[in-house]
Amino acid sequence: MKEIIIIIIVIILVTLFSTIFGEPNTAVAPITHTTFSNISNYRYSTLIEGELTLTHVQEAETIVGTITAVQIGTEVTTIGTTSDTIDEAPFYNQRPLLNLSFNNDRNSQPSQITTIGNFAFGGCTGLTSVTFPKSIETIGDFAFDDCPFDEVVFDNDGEIQIISVSSNSFTSPDSLVYDSITGSLTVSADGDTFTPTNISEQYTTFIGSLYSVLITGELTLAHVQAAEAVIGTIRGVDIGTAVTKIGSVGDNAGSAPFVAQTSLTKLSFKGTTACKTFGSYCFSGCTSLISFDIPSVISTIANNCFGSCSSLTSLTIPSGSTTIGISAFRQCTGLNSLTIPDSIQIIDNTAFIGCTSLTTLTLPNSITEVNAGTFDSCPFTSVVFEGTGVSRDIIVKADAFTEPASVVSASEGGTINIGATGNTYT
Repeated sequence: MKEIIIIIIVIILVTLFSTIFGEPNTAVAPITHTTFSNISNYRYSTLIEGELTLTHVQEAETIVGTITAVQIGTEVTTIGTTSDTIDEAPFYNQRPLLNLSFNNDRNSQPSQITTIGNFAFGGCTGLTSVTFPKSIETIGDFAFDDCPFDEVVFDNDGEIQIISVSSNSFTSPDSLVYDSITGSLTVSADGDTFTPTNISEQYTTFIGSLYSVLITGELTLAHVQAAEAVIGTIRGVDIGTAVTKIGSVGDNAGSAPFVAQTSLTKLSFKGTTACKTFGSYCFSGCTSLISFDIPSVISTIANNCFGSCSSLTSLTIPSGSTTIGISAFRQCTGLNSLTIPDSIQIIDNTAFIGCTSLTTLTLPNSITEVNAGTFDSCPFTSVVFEGTGVSRDIIVKADAFTEPASVVSASEGGTINIGATGNTYT
């Protein structure tokens, strides 16, 4: 009987202890740190409470170097200040910064951020998207100036929210509009998402990190230099749909957009491109460019456009092209496959001179003139001129070819008679 009474007393005591003190807390503590990371993904965390300042960012930089990502901890209530200068803005002009996130609702402790100060992230041209937590109340002057956002999201929890913003808080997207008189943005109960009305395919994207800019008309050297200032080495380019021309047609290599970009390996066109012209020296000296598809709407490949692109292995000139300029593909020593469409009539001087990997060539029946040095130093074992069904004479300059000997001999007089079914020289 005594043992039973003891057991009952123990059970009562355990029950009382659990009621008073609760179960042991096994939940993971909320992450309250602000985390900085660099390109190598090394992470540096520091517990920041209240205002996140320029000093915090500078301290992080001494540990991780270049800051490319920031996760704002739950203890942070303010980023930056209301100062009218950029001197106190924590992330101003942090161009390598690619990702900004808020520790929102993590481990049941949502973000407490209420204020983003003036110029706080101004000039962060690597930022393309951001999601604001429901706690945000104020976004200051030029806070996200020059940030090329493709998406801005405001979270909410079921109640309409009024956020204080400045008319110049954001540069993009263009759909993000607010009351310029009251300086307020109304966020719907379920939250709002803003994206550009000018679709992203109109942007030209430089891949290294990513740098996007809306370019209409001519893509120039100035655009490329601006991108280099942001991302450094350019390794790839997606040409947006609004670009109509890359570079200009002239003899000045100094103004060509991508001349001697030796790290450029990728060139592509997004969507249905409007680009019709590759300017002079446009990609000359891009020695790492391996292959790409020239858009069908390209009509002009100007002088020296792809000169010395020594890694270029295959090339299909589209059927819309009418002009292959002087030395357009000069010294493309890796080029071993070439397709010329029947829209081409004249191949200009030295267009393919020094393409020492080309061994076969078929010229369409549209060709009327092959100029001086066009295929000089190309070791052809076979050259085919397609026929039209009737015999005709075409201009082939005496030094247009170096090999094979039979075509060199046939062109000594400056013209070749092409038979109805075409000619083959080996």
